[in-house]
Amino acid sequence: MKLTGQMDLAREATFLKALVHPNIVSLHSNGKVPGSQDFFVVLEKFEYDLSDCIKRWSKGKLMNTRRDRNLYRLTVTMSRSQANKQYKANRAVERYQVLADVASALQFLHESNIVHRDIKSTNIGITHDGVAKIFDFGLAKELKEKYRVAGTEDYKISIAGTRRYLAPEVFAGKPYNQRADVYSFATLMWEVLMLEAPYSSMKPEEHEKFVYTKGKRLAMKRSWPKNIKNVIKMGWNADPKRRPNIAPIRGTLITQSSLAQMELLG
Repeated sequence: MKLTGQMDLAREATFLKALVHPNIVSLHSNGKVPGSQDFFVVLEKFEYDLSDCIKRWSKGKLMNTRRDRNLYRLTVTMSRSQANKQYKANRAVERYQVLADVASALQFLHESNIVHRDIKSTNIGITHDGVAKIFDFGLAKELKEKYRVAGTEDYKISIAGTRRYLAPEVFAGKPYNQRADVYSFATLMWEVLMLEAPYSSMKPEEHEKFVYTKGKRLAMKRSWPKNIKNVIKMGWNADPKRRPNIAPIRGTLITQSSLAQMELLG
């Protein structure tokens, strides 16, 4: 286990040296001998991870205490209903912007022929000014031609990831590509909007039967925007060829973030 952790750390450092993007964690420093007992990495500091923010949103708060204080000063003279409307609108802006940030990072990774393989809320860091950044590249994989299944867009690589976010083709041990991340991201979108962990009430065997045997998915609220529900549904398609790539999903999130900001200003 210790050796595996050291190799994961070395793999992460290798990726982060080559990946410079505003929504990917920055590598500040690292040890000299990758995989050695003394190897280390120094990453930029995060205030929260996304799972922490989800807990705050579920309690009616904003992403951090500074934003809460600033908004409180603006709403202290408002009626309760007006103040609640402002908080709701601000939370919507934050949630769609965070998801758009993650989608931006994924688009960059996928265009670089890299699949992250472990997209989930605890692997998304949030900076003090509310920028979301993907971290933990221990399972990330460059999709090299030697892994490609001849005549397809898929690659024969190992099963990796967190079960509740895992695409059906990955769970089944089939060849896969970047659209496995799209499935995981659709689950992350559901989590951010529902404000609860996916499949939290199910035991592993129940989740396996529900998702991978019966082909069912989590329920979405009627109040969610139609375009958002559509991209989640498409991202969850059991056939990866019928899933969109991450770029149009990012576009939908940017549009929805803009609409939420307009509501905030209006």
